[in-house]
Amino acid sequence: MSIESSPEPKVDGVVGEQFYINEVLICEVESAEELSIHLSAVSEDNKRRLAFLMKSGLERLAEMLEREARLKKTKRITVTSWIITEHSNLFRKAGFTLDNQGINYIRDIERYKSNLENIPPEKRGVEPERAIISREELVKRYRRSPFILKNLKEERYY
Repeated sequence: MSIESSPEPKVDGVVGEQFYINEVLICEVESAEELSIHLSAVSEDNKRRLAFLMKSGLERLAEMLEREARLKKTKRITVTSWIITEHSNLFRKAGFTLDNQGINYIRDIERYKSNLENIPPEKRGVEPERAIISREELVKRYRRSPFILKNLKEERYY
């Protein structure tokens, strides 16, 4: 699977397709209705950076969910990681719900455990948790409003 930096619009996302959001978030199309977020670790001493990158990445994802035809059927976004286990409050504040039994929970945990080579060695023993957010909640929380400059003669959106 290749990771695209600026994906071309398609009618529906292709299962298994991955696309880059920012340096800590990469999305993967699980089905027409589900995206999963893959997180890259940020150093433990830089929780503010993780929070900033998550917020900016979720803002970009919200924009993509609203604008890209290939993501129009997406209903939920999931994350499965040791990062959730260690920073669950960050995910709760971001609007995610911890989910240990919902749709595809076992699939996601098994997939996570089968990819241990992508997990820092010191974190491989941390039991992962799964978090989920609906499309509607993500877009409501992270939609960026356009900056409007009003001029007597015209309105411009930037």
